[in-house]
Amino acid sequence: MLQITSAQIRKDLSYFGRFGKQGRGYRVRHLLTELKQILGLDAEWNVAVVGVGRLGNAILNYPGFNPDGFHLVAAFDNNPRHLGEDVGGVSVEPMSAMAETVASRNITIAIVAVPSVHTQSVVDQLVECGVRAILNYAPITAQVPAGVWVRNIDPVLALQSMTTI
Repeated sequence: MLQITSAQIRKDLSYFGRFGKQGRGYRVRHLLTELKQILGLDAEWNVAVVGVGRLGNAILNYPGFNPDGFHLVAAFDNNPRHLGEDVGGVSVEPMSAMAETVASRNITIAIVAVPSVHTQSVVDQLVECGVRAILNYAPITAQVPAGVWVRNIDPVLALQSMTTI
């Protein structure tokens, strides 16, 4: 289905070590465990969501993160109406609590779901707190220092790329 030959798959896997036995194939469970380790998917990651509007609410209520090791353990917002709310089992905290919460809960990844005008300041605050991986939903590219990884998701841009079909 992927238009990849079995020889290419064996060659690609060989770059990471010896997983199978010639003429016998692969022990699938062992191979899956090894691939998860190689890709860093065997770890547990504590994640914070910044912004609990409609998008942040949807993210916090999405059940698909936990099975893959991503645990939403904190939510932050600057709107007093949201503070103290329970969203997806997480209590919304004020932005002023971010540094202490990030440190005490060992948060290494953050999801930014705030309006574009606030994105850069939120990203700056996260970086200052020690977060080194940020998933950004705002349609702007946040500037970060070396050693911090930002992945941008712009749903409108993704949809526009599909209009040529």
